[in-house]
Amino acid sequence: MDFLFDNPLANLPGPIFLVLYGAIIFFSAIAFYLLKLSFDWTANQNAPLIPSNPDPFEIAYLRGGENEFARALVFALNQKGFLKITNEGKKSYIVLAQTQPNWTTLSPIERTSLTWFQTTRETSEIFSNYGLTEIIRPFAITYEQKINQNNLLTPDDVKNKTRIFSLLIFGAIAVLGGYKLVAALLHGHKNVLFLIILTVVAFIIFLVLGKTKRLSQLGIRYVESLQTTFDRLRYNQTTSPNMPSINAIDPTLLAVGIFGTTILAGTAYGDYEQAFHRSSVSGGSSCGSGCGSSCSSGGDGGSSCSGGSSCGGGGCGGCGGGCS
Repeated sequence: MDFLFDNPLANLPGPIFLVLYGAIIFFSAIAFYLLKLSFDWTANQNAPLIPSNPDPFEIAYLRGGENEFARALVFALNQKGFLKITNEGKKSYIVLAQTQPNWTTLSPIERTSLTWFQTTRETSEIFSNYGLTEIIRPFAITYEQKINQNNLLTPDDVKNKTRIFSLLIFGAIAVLGGYKLVAALLHGHKNVLFLIILTVVAFIIFLVLGKTKRLSQLGIRYVESLQTTFDRLRYNQTTSPNMPSINAIDPTLLAVGIFGTTILAGTAYGDYEQAFHRSSVSGGSSCGSGCGSSCSSGGDGGSSCSGGSSCGGGGCGGCGGGCS
């Protein structure tokens, strides 16, 4: 038993062990990050073909979950004259237009959404509990089922494998740190604060690395292909605002679905983009999202973004990235 806590590792001076311990954490994190990329088997699959009549709402949901879906819906209703945006000070509100067009022209999703706006709503309410995102959840579930059939969201087995490996690697690091902690205390060394801090840092690192992107690698490539195919829509919102429809789909709505609301800045719909930007600045649940990142722990938008231009509070809207 003496050898258990009386050996070269147990007797290694504290500063030297801390350097070794830090190096192990650093290189383990890098190795795991590279390893986790290989877990996503969708990377080797061919991306689905771009449909001739893409659904802007489905694309918005794919790109950023329920938050982006809600933004696209509100924009569609605003664009068609059912809703109006009012900016008052630092807050923005969505109200019913005084003159309502014919509701029969709306899709079931749009009619369901419009019923939620029978009272004036602040933009941040859209993403809150009992907000619009909950009202449209049944439609979002339908979209998610369709999207999952094409493996555009990170599969559950990839998520589970990533979490398990993350826990195993951190567990090994924690065992090493715990062993050295016990050995130090048995040898009368009380200065173990830095060892504890390094272990906590390792926990945070592998907690983050154990998360996965909402979109699979296949999903990221598919959204990128959509954005490449319809790239002209991004730039034509200011130069050619009255573009002809694309197979009966409004090009501006399609652009919002594909790129997010930030492309509306400087256009006739600038008030809409500003309203959602204000709600994000004031701590609300949205931000004007574009291509970039997407995150979630399930079907909706997630909590952090990476590699892109936007993060919707309570969710992120972009074309890839993020975590679940």
